[in-house]
Amino acid sequence: MLRSEGLRNRKEDLELMASLVFKKADRSSAKLKIALGGPSGTGKTMSSLLMAYGMLAEAHKDWSPDEIWEHICIIDTENGSGSLYIETQVGTQLIGVYNTIEISPPFTVDRYIDAIHIAEQNAQEVIIVDSLSHAWSGEGGALDKHGKITQRVGNSYTAWREPKEDQNKLMNTILQSRSHFICNIRAKTEYVQEKDDKGKTTVRNIGMGLITQGESQYEYTVLFMLDRDHVVNAEKDRTGMFAGKYFTITTDTGRQLYNWLLTSKNIAASIVQPVAETEPEPVAEAVAQDEPQDKELLAKVDAAIKAYIKQNGRGAVVDLLKATVGNNLNYMTYDNATLAKVLSVVEAK
Repeated sequence: MLRSEGLRNRKEDLELMASLVFKKADRSSAKLKIALGGPSGTGKTMSSLLMAYGMLAEAHKDWSPDEIWEHICIIDTENGSGSLYIETQVGTQLIGVYNTIEISPPFTVDRYIDAIHIAEQNAQEVIIVDSLSHAWSGEGGALDKHGKITQRVGNSYTAWREPKEDQNKLMNTILQSRSHFICNIRAKTEYVQEKDDKGKTTVRNIGMGLITQGESQYEYTVLFMLDRDHVVNAEKDRTGMFAGKYFTITTDTGRQLYNWLLTSKNIAASIVQPVAETEPEPVAEAVAQDEPQDKELLAKVDAAIKAYIKQNGRGAVVDLLKATVGNNLNYMTYDNATLAKVLSVVEAK
């Protein structure tokens, strides 16, 4: 290596080191990265708008509703459908006039990234990507690109390198952004083929799978899954606030998420709204117990309920829990007698 090159590299190393800061961890400086998955028609766009409004209403308590909506942007890949919700009344909340950036085919990663940068340059504090699935399965997306490369090089395995690099670049752009993100992701029913003890092949429904790169779901702060009844539960939750809960997203969900960033310990989930917004039913607080909760029994209930959801859907488990124990749908708070009752009912189904 020439001496001048060595000095230049050393200078770059020193500049990089100078940019590194040793400090106490503080999540208040972080930005929320939320994923909202579900089949078409489950309410992803509306839920995202309500959540986004709640985040900014809590972050800027002195802003008017119009100012809040002015800082929310939908990156719309759904042929303009992201604009259909303005001036819509949802309960007591009026959806105002937000901003949109429309992406038309081809749905390349670069077009997504360009749209994100435009939103950032226009001071958009919450960016809704509706939907992220087109970057994977749409025209010009990862699957399309993989197929074309495979035809050219004749090797399906090595053809994945460029599409996966593209997906990683998009995900890194989202994660590094100083805006909050809500990424809407389409989902479809997934099946597996299995052989029984007699060697007969059967097909089993294993639940909903997201139409996106598989590894990306682990990058989000929270991954919510929506069902046909607009009920959500968290399949991944770094906040710890939504475990075992089934509810409808409202602006309060966004407020709760934003407040979590500002606190050193999790906020009680009392502001999570019940499933039926027209018939308010407050979420019950943790049940006072005379004996420690049986963790092994709780794990059995958790596994049984998740298996029941895969077979029957989230709406069915909400109905089952209500019929069994009433309005408290948070089975993580049940005493041992209630856990045993729920387990017997679910297993009997």
